[in-house]
Amino acid sequence: MRRLLFANLLVALGLSMVAAPPPTTNASTAFLLSESDSERLGQSLTVSAPVVGSTIYLPIVRRERDLIVGVMGIPDDQLGLAVAWGGNTIEYHKTLYGTELQSHFDTIKGLGGRLILRAIGNFQNTDGTLNIAAVLAALDGTFAGTTVIGDPAFAGFYIIDEVCHPTKWPNLTGAALVALYQDVKAYDARVPVMHNFDDMACVETRLTETGNAPIADIAGVTITYANTNNDSNITGFMADQAATAAAVKATSPSLKLLPTVAIFDSNEQSLPSQTWVETVGLIVLAEPNYDGLMYYPWTTPYWANTSLEDHSEYWDEIQRVFATD
Repeated sequence: MRRLLFANLLVALGLSMVAAPPPTTNASTAFLLSESDSERLGQSLTVSAPVVGSTIYLPIVRRERDLIVGVMGIPDDQLGLAVAWGGNTIEYHKTLYGTELQSHFDTIKGLGGRLILRAIGNFQNTDGTLNIAAVLAALDGTFAGTTVIGDPAFAGFYIIDEVCHPTKWPNLTGAALVALYQDVKAYDARVPVMHNFDDMACVETRLTETGNAPIADIAGVTITYANTNNDSNITGFMADQAATAAAVKATSPSLKLLPTVAIFDSNEQSLPSQTWVETVGLIVLAEPNYDGLMYYPWTTPYWANTSLEDHSEYWDEIQRVFATD
């Protein structure tokens, strides 16, 4: 579909905006942007169309490729910001069950988005091995009474974080990942299993260990400013990761590889440059063996000093990346 300028879409919807337009879009589907969200975006809105409460209707990007593109860890009251940037997926950390999950899921679908839901619970035995029974119990407790599983807008159930981390998971084996995958699929084959594997080497190692048996539907792989030695080794690091991604896809073509690009500062890592945020994102989306891109974290976790929500200077770069087909 021929692209339309964001400003033209606003006119079509009966809205005007006093701000430089974000990147162009290729559809006129609408999402919801609250007045508080528009203030966070630094935009002044003049509304001349029907508005329900403080809700204003604006367009989102519909990507021509079926990529998972979005932001991780955005809370309910700021969902409008992610889709305003052209994202199509929200990763959600909050504990949700039953009717509350259904309500939030319906809201995200109404935004034109998809949901990656973080599994909440302790899935580790005292000896550092995987407690599969606890994961299955979490499935029951989370999704009972909902229509989330099986809906195309349910993009992933994010179960294990940092599969190869020696302290977090000292005794997590490839065989356990295979068993978990099989048991989750036995529970309901439509559950999209997602884990974070640290980097592409971790994915390749675990697949080799299991003889390339399925261990996930989506493998998250983290890219940090420290990984690329700040700005000095972006090309080298990204080339190495892409080569490993190609090798993984050759043996496990159905496994989705989802880079998660980090924007935070901590005692061990400085904030990335704006150039880094855009360059890494564009490299990821240009790589045919990757299946999308998620920036993280929106809200500041305990291990960081500041994060994406604290640094609006990165938002233009993210919009430009998300506008790339």
